[in-house]
Amino acid sequence: MNEQHDRSIISSIQKMSGSYNSDPVYLVTGTVSSIDEDNGTCTVDAITGNATTEITGVEFQTVVSDGLLLIPVKDSEVKVCFSKYTQPFIIQYSQVDKMYLSGVKIQFNDGKLDGLIKIIELTDKLNNFKTEISEELVKIAAGIAAGGGSYTPGTLSQFIKSDYENTSITHGS
Repeated sequence: MNEQHDRSIISSIQKMSGSYNSDPVYLVTGTVSSIDEDNGTCTVDAITGNATTEITGVEFQTVVSDGLLLIPVKDSEVKVCFSKYTQPFIIQYSQVDKMYLSGVKIQFNDGKLDGLIKIIELTDKLNNFKTEISEELVKIAAGIAAGGGSYTPGTLSQFIKSDYENTSITHGS
């Protein structure tokens, strides 16, 4: 028999059995042992499923996109999906270290608190306002002194963003 004939027989058997062009999918639960954010992958040590060792090159997304990107916490548990035609990728996370979302509106709870602040600009504006108030207090003290009284304004503190910043959620422009 020739090779072409053999392929034809194999193909016919697969078509009759319903397995022609099939791509069985495997699901493995594992622990994230290392993370490579630059390449969008991690290594997962399998603890259940059809894999008994580490799975390298597990992708955070099915395809690289500008959508939702989740980065797992090292040593957390994930579920990995793969087949003979697809690279392994994470479909479920027990813990997320970072989340990136591009081009989409995010709303927490009912959204009644409006948008997030630009903390650097707010801190600068508050400190400029503090400076203006200090200058006005000096003028007031001078006016009181000119009238025969005395007044010494106190020193106002600088605003320091770390005093009121929650760094667990950050955002860009």
